[in-house]
Amino acid sequence: MKILWLFAAIAINTISGQKLIYDIYVLGNKVGDGIVERRREDNGLNYYNFRSNISIKLLFQERLIQSNYNVLFKNNDLIYAYCKSLHDDKIVETETKKESDYFTIKKNGQQSKLTEKINFSTVQLFFIEPEKISKIYSERLGEFVDILKIAPGEYINRQKDVINIYRYRNGVLHELEMRKPLGSVIMRLKNK
Repeated sequence: MKILWLFAAIAINTISGQKLIYDIYVLGNKVGDGIVERRREDNGLNYYNFRSNISIKLLFQERLIQSNYNVLFKNNDLIYAYCKSLHDDKIVETETKKESDYFTIKKNGQQSKLTEKINFSTVQLFFIEPEKISKIYSERLGEFVDILKIAPGEYINRQKDVINIYRYRNGVLHELEMRKPLGSVIMRLKNK
């Protein structure tokens, strides 16, 4: 309940915000969209929200993929993250919560503990080019993943069976290519 009040306070006291809209493509066809927002306050709180909806028709069957992330940082330290992903009928929910000197991670009813600090997570990749960062926290997986610079403005990481390639322009994510076993999904910035 305390976390909900904190998110409500952020919505009221926002001093600056940014919204990015992405079109999502599979095989050159637009199949959905993604919206990511960042709100910053002068007290060091940074709130991030990411939502995506994808609808793909494969072999006469429609596949639905939805994601929703709510992430809160204070002074560059993660305080709270919640991710809910729906892939057809399979739901994955991951909650990361800062305790006194560790994080509690709940993923689909399983609880674990993480003692390492979280200073950078996947949702921040939309707004910040990870020039000097070698690992990021995945809110969806509830664990750290490596990220590697492969060219100017281009980075790569692997999350389970997906290879992600991040392409930046002027420090903002312009394109994300998610290479999956059955093909690539492309997210391309629409409003920049």
